[in-house]
Amino acid sequence: MSNLELLDDDLIKEKNDDLLKSLRWWEKKRVLYNLILLGIIIFIIFSRYDAFLYFGVYNGIIGSILFLLVANFFFCMGWILEILIYYYFKKGYQFIKTLRMFLFIIGISISIFQTFIMYHVALIQTPF
Repeated sequence: MSNLELLDDDLIKEKNDDLLKSLRWWEKKRVLYNLILLGIIIFIIFSRYDAFLYFGVYNGIIGSILFLLVANFFFCMGWILEILIYYYFKKGYQFIKTLRMFLFIIGISISIFQTFIMYHVALIQTPF
């Protein structure tokens, strides 16, 4: 094996370490993200429990699980976007750390808003 192989390149190792740090950061934040959305869903369900029963508990739970799965899919867009920006724009790691927090805050804000809108629209249509 020669020292010129890509696996031995220190620059490649450094970039890989940055990407692994990024993925670890996003996966730690996924727990917080899910807890916030789950808390909002539970709050809405208990505040409109009569409407929730009207739709059926089973349907409500399945709908909430599906909603959380879709929300987690879109959560993945945060770290995918970060990796793309890191790769194509060759920005430094400090810029990426700032961008990461910005993407997380924007993403969670949109998710909270979407959660309230989705459950509000679904529960407001009940005859109560």
